[in-house]
Amino acid sequence: MTIPSSASQREESFLTWYTRAAASDTHDVYFIGSTSKDSFWRLVVELRDWLTDDHVDSFLALLRRHQAYRQSTVSQRWTTTHTFFGGHIEMAWKSWQTTPIDEFEFSGLFTRMVDATYTSGLLYKPWGMVDQVFIPINFENAHWVAGIIDFREWTITVYNSEVSYSENIETLEQRMRPYMTFIPSLLEATSGLR
Repeated sequence: MTIPSSASQREESFLTWYTRAAASDTHDVYFIGSTSKDSFWRLVVELRDWLTDDHVDSFLALLRRHQAYRQSTVSQRWTTTHTFFGGHIEMAWKSWQTTPIDEFEFSGLFTRMVDATYTSGLLYKPWGMVDQVFIPINFENAHWVAGIIDFREWTITVYNSEVSYSENIETLEQRMRPYMTFIPSLLEATSGLR
C-alpha cells in the first residue's frame, strides 16, 4: 500500500474510502452515540473541531473489538473504560473524601465497569483479569489525555500530547489525585482487587 504524499492526494484517498464505506460498517464503527459516519466524521474532517466522547468511545470500542477478534495476535491482558468513567471519578471523589469509608457506596456505574458487567456487547474485561486499564481522561473539559493503570507496577501513567496540561508537576498531581486515591478503594470494594 502506498501512502499518498500530498495533502490533496491524502484528502482524495480519504474521500474515496469515506464515500465507498458500506452502510453496514456503521454499526461497527459508530455504534456509540453518533448514528452515522457523516455525523461522526464531520466534526473531525470538515470542521476540524474537538473530539467528542463519541469519537473517543468509538475508537476504544474498536480497540476492544480488535482484541476480541484477534486473540492469537493481540494481547488479552488489557481493557479500557468508557469516557464517562473518568468524569464520574472526579465527581464521586469529592463525596468519597467527606464520607466515612464504611458508609461510602460505590455507584453501580463504577462496579459494573470494574467487573465488566456494564454492557456485554462492548467487550470490556474484568479488571481482575487484566494487567492494564486504559482510561480516557478529560482535563478541564478542554483536553484529552490517556491514563493507564498498570496493576503489575501499581502505577498510573498519563500520556499527554499538549505540554501546557502537564508541565507543572504539582498541577498534574492535583488533577490525578482523584484517580490515585479513589481507584484503590474502588478495587477493594469490587472483585477488581486480585
